[in-house]
Amino acid sequence: MSNKRALVSCTVLSLQDSCFVYPCCKGCLSRLSQESKRAICGRCGFTCDLQNVDYRYRLSFKVSRNQDIFGVTVFGGCLNPFFGITAGG
Repeated sequence: MSNKRALVSCTVLSLQDSCFVYPCCKGCLSRLSQESKRAICGRCGFTCDLQNVDYRYRLSFKVSRNQDIFGVTVFGGCLNPFFGITAGG
């Protein structure tokens, strides 16, 4: 996972997904899948009860810069100041 940050000057055309939080693994931050009353990480094998799941922000945009249109996805805690709260509440 990259810890690099970049400042991109562009115009947001649309939000690509109506759901902007996802249940995440406490170990590797990947999306958890739900099985019965447990959440399971398909990447590292982490499991937990559904009531103990952490959540993370994920915003996907369609943006334009100059005359190009492309997708940008922003993950994680850098979005906390934007929303004023963590993804888990």
